[in-house]
Amino acid sequence: MSKLRLSQYPTKGTITIADGEELQVNVAGTFCRVRSADQDFLIHFDNGSSAHVGLNDALNFDKEQAFNNLMIVNDSGAALTFQLDIGYGSVETNSLAINGTVKTAGGAARAHDVDTVGVAAVQLMAQNNSRTGWFIYNNGTAPIFVGSDNTITAANGTPIPVGGGMGGDDTDEIWAISGTAGHDVRHWEAS
Repeated sequence: MSKLRLSQYPTKGTITIADGEELQVNVAGTFCRVRSADQDFLIHFDNGSSAHVGLNDALNFDKEQAFNNLMIVNDSGAALTFQLDIGYGSVETNSLAINGTVKTAGGAARAHDVDTVGVAAVQLMAQNNSRTGWFIYNNGTAPIFVGSDNTITAANGTPIPVGGGMGGDDTDEIWAISGTAGHDVRHWEAS
């Protein structure tokens, strides 16, 4: 008969134990992961290992160190509500370590501006290597046309209709022009 690979304890929902209370769990395995917990707590395994654990912590053992049961000790100072994953094999912690720069949504500073676009090319945004995103909205009464330099024309630019918008994440200059004068253009860039 093969051993169950993964069990949840308790099998449905969570269990709560009082501060200072101990609870023996008679489920065997080679790993134990804290699926949910509102406090850190202590686990003693019958293989001689112990650990102070919290949410998403995972403990993995070799086959030779498999455990048959474990003891939960609530030393948190408050009631403990938890659920565990216990099984054979190994489990990861669902955590991510990043070494380097991370760009996050909503974390960038946004610079908002309004320009008037007409029959001469207007620079809406300068080249910006720190830019992570931009958006242009045509709040005028005629289409505008955008491009990446001052050679933009109505014939070679990308059109943005009245009430339309366009965005991107490039760092180039952004210019606009229209076939008629005096169009309100709103834009922002994040960096």
